[in-house]
Amino acid sequence: FVGFLDSDDRYLPEFLERQIARLEAEPAADMVLCDVRYVGAWPRDWKTVFGRRTPPVSMDDMLAGSWFVPVGMLLRREVAQAIAFDTEVYFEDTDFLFRYFAAGHHAVLLPEVLAEYVKQATPNGAPQKTDERLRKRREMLLFQERYAGHATNPDAHTVRLHRRWVKYHLASGDRAAAGQRAGEWWRCR
Repeated sequence: FVGFLDSDDRYLPEFLERQIARLEAEPAADMVLCDVRYVGAWPRDWKTVFGRRTPPVSMDDMLAGSWFVPVGMLLRREVAQAIAFDTEVYFEDTDFLFRYFAAGHHAVLLPEVLAEYVKQATPNGAPQKTDERLRKRREMLLFQERYAGHATNPDAHTVRLHRRWVKYHLASGDRAAAGQRAGEWWRCR
């Protein structure tokens, strides 16, 4: 098995025991996702990852905008090695999940908090990580475009994707690009 533990993560005492037991009980699954508690200087009153958004268990979930933090993942070793992280991509964990589901792998959930994702405040009070919402949104949209062919309903996905691009371009201040995408969205509808 392979788990991911970054410097801002913590496993709780039963993490491995409970995650491995869940995977062993589900031989068709290659990954288990447990709930993860947010700890520290987060910008909102977030409690857990599962409480904030639906974790991905399929490609359709990823195409709908779902994501997950690596500390809550435990994978079968051979699958983790075969997919590996692409270090050329900025959001390598999201890219990893897209490639995992595109390869036909399955995931199961374990709705127990077994890990923590810690965010430290810097001395001046600013969060340790820069807020890059627009960059994250853009990269997620690019992933959603790249894997559109894996959608259960590609036409509906394309319509939603154009709408998401319109919102992104409006948020980034590019009204011309938003108008172009709005036209594409309208034609697809």
